[in-house]
Amino acid sequence: MILNAVGLVRAGSREMSRIVVSAMVIAGLVALSGQIPQSTPARPAIVMFSTADAQLIAAQAKARGSLDTFWQTMARPAIGERAFSLKVALPTSGNNSEAIWVDRPSKLSNGRYSGRLVNQPEDVKGLKLGDFITFTQDQIVDWTFQRNGKIVGNETMRPSLALLSKAEADRYRAMLETP
Repeated sequence: MILNAVGLVRAGSREMSRIVVSAMVIAGLVALSGQIPQSTPARPAIVMFSTADAQLIAAQAKARGSLDTFWQTMARPAIGERAFSLKVALPTSGNNSEAIWVDRPSKLSNGRYSGRLVNQPEDVKGLKLGDFITFTQDQIVDWTFQRNGKIVGNETMRPSLALLSKAEADRYRAMLETP
């Protein structure tokens, strides 16, 4: 699995994960802002993780288990709640997938959903930043929104904070509603 600025990718038999540490929070904040950047920053360093990482697996399970909270809040946002986004696993070659933040999520009919890509796909052919896609609930691996300027959700980002310097991790934790 690969967790990066784009999201989570199942890396087949490689059984490794990578986190693009310095860009992942930026990607989440871009998703929260609903703004598509006009330029792409330089590619940051990559850190490897095991796909069996218990914290990452737990973060995904927590996000999926609380998805109803996301939809309920989005349906009736309180003052200060905005910028609702989902992280969606999209198929790549073979049995692999790449998870990408999607804003403007909406429920369609027949168990389908739609949204706009707010990250540039790395391995998904035929899609680009800003494209609208359709997906199923099974493809959703995380969710986030902003409440009074703080990040709510974004569970898959949280395990990576341990990889950052204390100052960086503290700065990102300060952005979280529930650190």
